[in-house]
Amino acid sequence: MSSQDVVVRERVTLDIELQSLHPFAKDLTLPYVDIEGVVVLNDKQPVTSSVRSIGNQKWYTQKTRMFLFPTLAETYVLPTLSINTAITPQNGKVLEGRVNSLPIEFKVKAIGLNSTEASSLVVGKKASLSLQRDREAGEELEIGDAITFTYKLDVAGSDTVVLPEIKIDVPNGTEVYRKPAEKENILNPLSKTNNAVVEQRFTIIFQEPGSVIVPAVQIPWWDTDTQTLKELVVEKQIVVTGDSRVLNLASSGVSKFFDSAFAWFRVNGYAEVILFFSSGTILWLLFKFGALAYLASNSKRRAQRRSRKRLFLSHIDSQAYSKAIQVLYLIVSAERRDINVVSLHLDSESKKIWERLLEAAYDNEQICDVSIMEAGILLNRVMYPVTTKSTGFQFNWRLNPQK
Repeated sequence: MSSQDVVVRERVTLDIELQSLHPFAKDLTLPYVDIEGVVVLNDKQPVTSSVRSIGNQKWYTQKTRMFLFPTLAETYVLPTLSINTAITPQNGKVLEGRVNSLPIEFKVKAIGLNSTEASSLVVGKKASLSLQRDREAGEELEIGDAITFTYKLDVAGSDTVVLPEIKIDVPNGTEVYRKPAEKENILNPLSKTNNAVVEQRFTIIFQEPGSVIVPAVQIPWWDTDTQTLKELVVEKQIVVTGDSRVLNLASSGVSKFFDSAFAWFRVNGYAEVILFFSSGTILWLLFKFGALAYLASNSKRRAQRRSRKRLFLSHIDSQAYSKAIQVLYLIVSAERRDINVVSLHLDSESKKIWERLLEAAYDNEQICDVSIMEAGILLNRVMYPVTTKSTGFQFNWRLNPQK
C-alpha cells in the first residue's frame, strides 16, 4: 500500500502484482471488494504485463491497482483477496489456480472539522477553485436579466466519486437555476495521477433593483504533500441591477417647473397677493398639464403592453427562451410595481409552465415543450391576475330569519 496512515477521503493506492515462472494464460482480474465506509475503485488502466529477472531467473509479472477512499475516521482491514489466475507451462497445457493475499490494516485519522466542513472536504496533492461568469464584472443589469456563474473544482490525486458538489445560498431578490454537476476524471499520462474535476453552473435571474451579493464559496482542502489543512476560496460577487420600469418624465418636468417658479418669486420679492394669484395659475396649469401627461402616459403604457406581449410570444415561437423570460420580467415589473417575483403572480397551472420555461432557457440539453397556447396562458396570468369579487353587504330586518 502507498500509505499506512491517511485522512478521511485521502486516496489509498493498493498495488497488486502477480509473479510466475511461466507465461500467464489470461489477464489479471480483480475480485469485487466491499468495505463498509470505504469507496473501492479498480484502476481503469489496462493490466501491465512484463518480464524481468529476479535472482537469475526469468519471471513473468502482471500488475494493476486498486484505489480506496475512506469516508470515516477509524481503523479498516482490507480483506483477503482471492485472485483467479492461469499459466501456461512448457508442455503447453493451461493450469488454473487461485492466489490469496494477506489482510492489510490501515488507519484513517480525523482532521478536526465540523460536520458541515467535513462534508465539503477535498483531499489531494494539488487543488484549485475558480470562477467564470458569462457577463463582465461591473456590468449593470436590468430586472429579468440573467448571469451564469461557473465554478470549477480541480483536485489532483482524487476522484470525482468523493468530490463534493458546490453549493451557494440563494441571494435575496433572485431566482437561481442550478444545473447538474459535470464531473470528469482526467489521467495525466506522465505523472500517472488522476485529476478529478467538477464544474457547477448557477444561472441567477435578478428580480429587484439594487446590489445583489452572491456569497463566497469556501472549500477546505487537505494538502497531502505538506500534510496541512488549507482553504480554497472564491470571493463574494457583487452584481448591480437597475430598475427597468419607465420613469414618469411628465411629473418630473412639472416638479422642476414648480420649483423654478417658486424660486423666481422668492428672489424677486413680489407681494404676497401676486404670489397668491400666481400660485393659483400655476396650480391650474399643473392640473391641466398633469391630465394631459396622464393621458399620454396611459396611451404609451398600453402601446408598451401590446409590444411586449408580441415580443414575448415571438421569442417563444423562435425558441429564444432566455429572451422571453427577460421580457416577462419587464412585464411583471411594469404591471406589478410592488412585487417583481414572477412565481408569486401565478397559479398552479401557469407555475408549471413557468418552471418548464426556466429549464428550457438555462439548460442546453433540455427540450422545451411549451406551446404558444401555454405561453399565452402564462402571459395572461401575469398581466391579468385572477381577483375575487367581494359580495356586498345586505341588511336583513329580520333578526332571526331562521324562525
